[in-house]
Amino acid sequence: MAIFNLNHSFIGRSTDPKGSASLFVRYMARPQVCTELLGGRVPLDRSSLMHWMDAQERGDRRNARVIDKVVVALPIELTHEQNAELLQAYCERMTEGRASWAAAIHDGPDDLDNPHAHIIFRDRDPDTGKRVMMTTEKGSTQRFRDAWEEEVNRALEREGIDERVDKRSLKDQGIDREPQIHVGAASKYLHDKEHEFRSDEKTVTRLIDGVPTEVTVNYPVIDEGKTRYQENEDRKARNAEQERAMNGIFAAERQLHDIYVKANKSGTMPDDPSDPLATIVAFHMRDLQRTEQNNERRDLWTMDPNTDRLGDPFEPGRRPKGPSDMIAGAGLAIIGKIAKSLESIFDGPQRDPEDKEQNVAEKQMTPQQQQMQAHLREKAQRDHEGDIEKWRQKELQAYLDEREKARGIERGR
Repeated sequence: MAIFNLNHSFIGRSTDPKGSASLFVRYMARPQVCTELLGGRVPLDRSSLMHWMDAQERGDRRNARVIDKVVVALPIELTHEQNAELLQAYCERMTEGRASWAAAIHDGPDDLDNPHAHIIFRDRDPDTGKRVMMTTEKGSTQRFRDAWEEEVNRALEREGIDERVDKRSLKDQGIDREPQIHVGAASKYLHDKEHEFRSDEKTVTRLIDGVPTEVTVNYPVIDEGKTRYQENEDRKARNAEQERAMNGIFAAERQLHDIYVKANKSGTMPDDPSDPLATIVAFHMRDLQRTEQNNERRDLWTMDPNTDRLGDPFEPGRRPKGPSDMIAGAGLAIIGKIAKSLESIFDGPQRDPEDKEQNVAEKQMTPQQQQMQAHLREKAQRDHEGDIEKWRQKELQAYLDEREKARGIERGR
């Protein structure tokens, strides 16, 4: 049943370690659970989105709020495509079509009974740099909640589904429970007497987008042969399961944050391979260190604006060399060797490290040129890993298509 559940938090430069925003992108968009990555005015490739997020964070002032995080429970009555449309409408509404956002849908095999989405909002207009959503102002969380309730109910109504969500349960209790239905004394008495209840299709008139429309409600499919009393008992069980699942999601986010904070304070990476969250943090810290090292190397190299080629390492008080000084002697031949080695990398992981020709080329290189070649190899490996992720996404999408098809048959829709 459709359940209202929304959690709002944020990541700030002064409140969280450097790279926390890109760590959350890595976590929410991991291919093992993310079935689709949506967004507006951001890169939609996981790796590119992480690098984009790091760049945005570096450009923020010291006490800036980098991103707002929102986690929502998706209506189980809607298909994957319908939930994607719901998220698109919600995020564009909140950002007024100007600020940047990304949403990761989690409704794969491990989340069949608890489909949800992780959303990040970057409250900046990319063109002007000005704030749009005012997420630091009082009442911003309530605005997130009000808009989600309206968009979910609008989507359910549009699909002719009777269920509705109500944000007030979370406000009153701090947790979400599926509303129980009223079971009268007569129904309880008949249930105890094992009375056989029947349900039939019913045609009703509903307002859809302000237009009276006749809708046929398939009660035999909806009731699934259960009485009102049985349905109420099932809802109680689903409430408890939903509460445990969503609490587990929030707890995992907090644990990921705690592991990252502890690792940054100690200056050491987590080394527990049995903990998936610790593994994510370790990979993230390693990549951040590698990126910083590469940035430092690039800062030490001169760049000729005419040829767009790297020159010698920069030394204070030394004039950057001109085009004629950029590459001397056998430099052009060495670059040819680098290109050849890159071709072998892109052809696959079968590159032979003992290749004599390559070893000769490497011996001819300066230490700086060897570092540059290593950087190019790392980039090729990341691209290769990205291709593998895309292949996994296609496999997962094929599974989701089959699942949605089967679900539609079961619901009689």
